[in-house]
Amino acid sequence: MRHADGTVNPRALERLFEGTVTHNMTDTLTYFDFIRFLLAEEDKSHPTAIEYWFRIMDLDGDGFISLYELEYFYQAQLEKNAIVRRGRMFCVRLYLSGSRPGSSKRGH
Repeated sequence: MRHADGTVNPRALERLFEGTVTHNMTDTLTYFDFIRFLLAEEDKSHPTAIEYWFRIMDLDGDGFISLYELEYFYQAQLEKNAIVRRGRMFCVRLYLSGSRPGSSKRGH
């Protein structure tokens, strides 16, 4: 699932499809679940959205978010950001080298 330019944490999406905050325990979202996700993503300061994201991040369901749980999501975000940075750096190097896709001459 790609939403908001891919800014949603991939582990949060995994939790969403595990049935953490959905009304069914399948790997699909109902229309109602999809709307709840969009609303929680759009206005994270709303009390319902805060509860939604809290349930996503509370991996063991104990009503608390531990340092382990924070690290679990933080690590995924770091990995995703590293991939994006590598892609951007590749594009910059390609541009600075004068190389153009489909060009047979390098540096021109």
